[in-house]
Amino acid sequence: MNWGAIEIVPTNASKPGILAGVTSIIAQAGISVRQVIMDDPEIVDDPHGFIVTEAPVPERLLPMIKQVDGVKSVVLH
Repeated sequence: MNWGAIEIVPTNASKPGILAGVTSIIAQAGISVRQVIMDDPEIVDDPHGFIVTEAPVPERLLPMIKQVDGVKSVVLH
């Protein structure tokens, strides 16, 4: 398995479109998403999103992902 994973730290986890924007960038790079886990902002004080991909997400995508409206930071795992 040569999967990848990224962690998304949102500015506001309730903002619509964050997941769509990030996964769109990943898909445009030809990488499929296997799983998405999002913390519930009503339950977790500091919610994050975790995206597991079929292949590692290249570092060159990080600047584009960071520009998605609502993304505070991104961590490659």
